[in-house]
Amino acid sequence: MNGVILANGLGTRMRPLTNDIPKSLVPVAGKPLIERIIDHMRDNQVRQIVVTCGVKGQQIQDYLGDGERLGVWLHYAASPDDPLQLPNTAGEIAKAAPYLTPDEPFLVVYGDTLSGTNYLQMREFHERRKATITMAGLWGIPVGTSHLSTDDLGKIVSWEEKPTLPLLANIPEFICEPRLLEDELVGYGRDFSSEVIPKYVALGQAYCHVQPGNYHCDIGTLERLEQTEALLAAGRIPPGTVLK
Repeated sequence: MNGVILANGLGTRMRPLTNDIPKSLVPVAGKPLIERIIDHMRDNQVRQIVVTCGVKGQQIQDYLGDGERLGVWLHYAASPDDPLQLPNTAGEIAKAAPYLTPDEPFLVVYGDTLSGTNYLQMREFHERRKATITMAGLWGIPVGTSHLSTDDLGKIVSWEEKPTLPLLANIPEFICEPRLLEDELVGYGRDFSSEVIPKYVALGQAYCHVQPGNYHCDIGTLERLEQTEALLAAGRIPPGTVLK
């Protein structure tokens, strides 16, 4: 199975770490984020990978090279080194299309995501369901603020510090059928999550694979980077962890 890593993010919420390097090269416990993603893909037999990159993207290419030292084969779908010309997420997938194997499902992973998803199991699920899009999911959404309830007089009757809601959260990892690339929504300036996915949900062609014991760390802010590094320093990221 081919893979696509969307590595075009500007990393504005991770400044000053991203003042001079792209978000994908920010070290996470001593290893660049994108290298951790590639290691996980390789361990799940995803070895032909397209990296989409733009602003500061040459640094990504210089660091990763052809992927040989990581045990994979890398291609690059480059956009202009200009924050005003970013293709958006669906546009990045469209740019990766020429490097993908025809007539074969492909994996899309957002470039700020760490997870424990078993992509082999996810593909089996995808093929059994005959889905167009299968996304990874995980139960439990953390709330960044305290939750409380009151009676009619305004007296607080319950309080919970930053609870986890019993809802199914999406991990931004997707297995897609190649026919998806023919959709006009998969093009420059289009957003995969807000435009493409809702269409296939409405068509009944989108599924969610929930893997027991999975975790999801969205390395999109300095706070979540620090939290993830603390977990890795302790030995591993515990099952069920959601940093989002």
